[in-house]
Amino acid sequence: MGPFSDKIVNLTNLAILDLSFNHFGGELHLNLGKLSELKFVTFDFNNLEGDLPPSLMNCTNLVELRLGNNNLRGDISLLDFSGLSQLTKLDLRINNFTSTVPVSLYSCRSLKAIQLTWNHLKGQIQVEIISLKSLSFLSLGYNQFTNLTGAMKILMSCRSLHALLLSGSFVGEGMPSDDDMVDFDGFQNLRLLGLVLSDLTGQIPLWLSKLKNLEILALGFNQITGPIPSWLGTLPRLFYISLSHNQISSEFPQQLFRLPRFLYEPMTSQVDKYEFEFPGTNCVSRRQI
Repeated sequence: MGPFSDKIVNLTNLAILDLSFNHFGGELHLNLGKLSELKFVTFDFNNLEGDLPPSLMNCTNLVELRLGNNNLRGDISLLDFSGLSQLTKLDLRINNFTSTVPVSLYSCRSLKAIQLTWNHLKGQIQVEIISLKSLSFLSLGYNQFTNLTGAMKILMSCRSLHALLLSGSFVGEGMPSDDDMVDFDGFQNLRLLGLVLSDLTGQIPLWLSKLKNLEILALGFNQITGPIPSWLGTLPRLFYISLSHNQISSEFPQQLFRLPRFLYEPMTSQVDKYEFEFPGTNCVSRRQI
């Protein structure tokens, strides 16, 4: 296990750099930004440490930046992403980044996928995120965010969202109620909603019945009370519901057995092979929801 060679910054014509699934350690080179032609950077699944070098933001041709599953740290809000106009995918999951999601990230108007799960981020979701018109995959789980209701009111304006994974964040808050979402008109393309392991209170709200493209609803390991609503049976594309480890009462609604996608192959196999825009060729499984 060792660091990258300092000579790597001399490869000034390099466009693709994939060193994933290795044993590289140490810190990223401070002058990595000299590789101005870089388009695809994949360093995930290594043992990298330290802060992200600010010079990385000089790689203005970046299309994908994948640094997940390392030991990187630092105040991510200090980085200026505003020059990365071509960036479509950002993966910083399973690191030790702190502070808030940088507002400058929302200047990257080409972004389709953001994966920031398992860090130490906090604060609230900023309204500026709605400027990302192409955003289809957003995973912010297992951080320390607050104001779930405010987040959902903002995110419902992200019209391209297909997958929204917020599990393990917003811990101890209430499920956004129908009164909170009285003007609800969004998430019309949402296929996956993950809010497990959050100790959320309240009941399953009626506004979820408007998500006609929803396929996976994961609300397990919370403190949700009340009945399982029969209107879940009106969601034509729904094939997977997780409500385990809650305080739900009453019988299982017969309407759910009429869902057409409940009648085919086992639900677990469908979820395990389910694919989304991010992380690319990998799949989002039950373990990631």
